[in-house]
Amino acid sequence: MSREEISLKEYEVCQQHNNTIGTQAWQATSIFLLVNLGIVTFVFQRGTHNRDSFALVLVIGIIFILISYFWRRWVKRRGFVTKINYQRMREIEEELGLWKNRYVHLLRELKNKQSSVSTLSSLSRKDMEHIKRLGESYPYAGPGGFFILRLIPMLIMIAWGLLIVREANFIFSFPWIGQWFLK
Repeated sequence: MSREEISLKEYEVCQQHNNTIGTQAWQATSIFLLVNLGIVTFVFQRGTHNRDSFALVLVIGIIFILISYFWRRWVKRRGFVTKINYQRMREIEEELGLWKNRYVHLLRELKNKQSSVSTLSSLSRKDMEHIKRLGESYPYAGPGGFFILRLIPMLIMIAWGLLIVREANFIFSFPWIGQWFLK
């Protein structure tokens, strides 16, 4: 097997790994979000507010806050691994004269004005002109997938925190919280 074939196989493995990571992260987060929304909706809409129900909401809330915290860390790790895979794919593309991921990466750098001199200086004049034409033709939409996946657990933690405070207010009556917010 030639070095080129080995590099192409590694490129394919990186691409498949990124696809798998993205699919797993989105599917699992969607299920987790739906379960959370269902439980939060049920707890929010029930009419009983006593110490026992507060204790139940507190325990469930703390459990889901902790799960959300570790979920966010898991998603962040998936995003990190994906970035590493894409970096390796760009290296392979450079070795073999391919451009798929390098186009996206360079366009993002140009649009965000983060391109380093070394990155752009390594390009030929023809390649640089091509990248600039691509940038003019295709406005760049930044990556948002893993940012959104990291945001969802944060929103879940906030929702559970607010629900716990709301339930606590029914039992302990905190005047400083403001009745307009909690009821």
